[in-house]
Amino acid sequence: MPHLARALIEFYAGSKAGIDHYSEHCLRRVWKAERFSWWMTMLLHNFPDMNPFEQRALDAELDYVVHSSPGARRWRRTTLECLSRIERTSSPYRSG
Repeated sequence: MPHLARALIEFYAGSKAGIDHYSEHCLRRVWKAERFSWWMTMLLHNFPDMNPFEQRALDAELDYVVHSSPGARRWRRTTLECLSRIERTSSPYRSG
């Protein structure tokens, strides 16, 4: 929402730059959230059409996240970034 507000303010001030780049800017954020959602889904669910190699690769990824400090940091950082982005952009109680 803050990006749209900025784009509209710029538009009514005489510049179309914010409107022209709004979709590009927001789609980048949306695809980051989509990637995170896909990654978590792949890690936490079994899919019957996966071959043994794919399943072992995902098992190794989950093991890395759960049992290594760098993996845990990666998961924590990615999760917090995603959640803070959601909080900043979707709260109906956001002020300012």
